[in-house]
Amino acid sequence: MKKLHRLFAFLSLGLITPILSAQNLPESIRKGFESGFNHRQVFIENNGQWNGQHTDGSPVKFETTVSTLPIYFTASGLTVVYPEKYFPEEALEEIKREGKLDMDDEIMEKAQVRYHYLRLNWKGSNPNANIISEDRTSYYFTYPDNRSGRTPIAYGYKKITYQDLYPGIDAEYILPSEGGFKYNLIV
Repeated sequence: MKKLHRLFAFLSLGLITPILSAQNLPESIRKGFESGFNHRQVFIENNGQWNGQHTDGSPVKFETTVSTLPIYFTASGLTVVYPEKYFPEEALEEIKREGKLDMDDEIMEKAQVRYHYLRLNWKGSNPNANIISEDRTSYYFTYPDNRSGRTPIAYGYKKITYQDLYPGIDAEYILPSEGGFKYNLIV
């Protein structure tokens, strides 16, 4: 089989601008926002913890995080979610008016999040491609669900493959140790 390699360089760690740089906030505050993200190098199966709210409505099959950005894999493609934390104009005016230099919990509660989406679909591909996972991790993730009272358990995988993305062509996704993610077209 022939493998064609493409690296999603725009997702590599070195090319992502810190989420809060546009706000010109102190570095300690930016780090506080960024520290809430979980850095891992696996594709996590969906066992009910993701409902498709960040996709085009297609059911989420797997999720991973690359450079603090969640990526949702569906049968129709993938969606990269860019959460941007910001202070509304009124909150910024209040912070200036009160002369607060230290971002305490009271001020941080005024921050809001807006989401930006990048949807990537394989043009003309099989919309019913089967996604298989390989190399299951020995550990798992739990996601408490307050609505149902259950706690889904989901395993991580080192590789996922879209089978028959095109006739006789599969797409294999992996997470290299140097960051980003990579796909191989298998002919």
